[in-house]
Amino acid sequence: MPNETNSLLMRNNTKAFRVLPSQGNLIDTHNLNVRGKVGNNRPITKLSFSGGNAIDGSLSDFDLLVADTVYTLTANGNPEFTLMTVVKTITGDDEANITDKRAAAVIKSLEKMSMLKISIDVTEEFKCRRIIEGDKRCVLESYFLPLETIIVVSNFGIEHIRYRLIKKPCLFEFAESLNQFVRYPISLVNDSNTRNDLETLMIKHYIIWRIQLMKNRRNNIDSNKIVLERYDTKLHQNTGLLYELGFLQDGVFYEYADNGEQVPLANQRNKRAKINKCIRKVLDSFVDKGFINGYEVERIGKTIRSYIIDC
Repeated sequence: MPNETNSLLMRNNTKAFRVLPSQGNLIDTHNLNVRGKVGNNRPITKLSFSGGNAIDGSLSDFDLLVADTVYTLTANGNPEFTLMTVVKTITGDDEANITDKRAAAVIKSLEKMSMLKISIDVTEEFKCRRIIEGDKRCVLESYFLPLETIIVVSNFGIEHIRYRLIKKPCLFEFAESLNQFVRYPISLVNDSNTRNDLETLMIKHYIIWRIQLMKNRRNNIDSNKIVLERYDTKLHQNTGLLYELGFLQDGVFYEYADNGEQVPLANQRNKRAKINKCIRKVLDSFVDKGFINGYEVERIGKTIRSYIIDC
């Protein structure tokens, strides 16, 4: 029997959390700036991806959520897991049923991440944090999610598929070395007043992650706002919930298909209003559960800009 999992571990190494191989460019290298200096130089962590030619589509936030869930299960003493345990953990619902479409989405995500190699050169950052010294070099390498598949056939010819994480993914090894995790009860995700479709689940997990960062005083979070969209002048890119969850890309709204992939929305008109309605329902449920004290809606004209959270 698998050990009970009451809380989800989500990586808080936000630099790497949002740097993903982009559509059609899955062989890529990113330089991530690190706070602090080594002498007069600002250190850089190099994040590289390879093997993308074997992958259909780009990595999405859904893929990252699946990866965080697999890590959570194994960290709680479950070296093997099934599709059902992944779905139950993501939804926070022990009674959750797994549909064929949702099963297909999780399978595709697991297969995608098991084929993508990742390399993280953390030499400069570890020297900055005094984890290593001198001429030592540290590079973490693994598949994004190193998995093996176990297929057991019953006496009645029914296949039962299980998965095993055969090596700790280096992105999680990186997060562990810096103690960069956010932990939150999965019961927050399960709420009878909100839907458990894929988009709502993504919004729930994102908002919980942001609020947990706000609550931890050790984090350098100087705002209690969940911003929908803004332009980051330091990163020179659009950011905020709409962009970070992939709902808005190059001015075009996208939606999550049943297979976990994001596709352009046919009707662009009402998507923003639907997302805001979902966010308010999620925040209302968090108020009812005592996770937050309340929230305010910040507008520019008639357009909602952000949600100000009273933690």
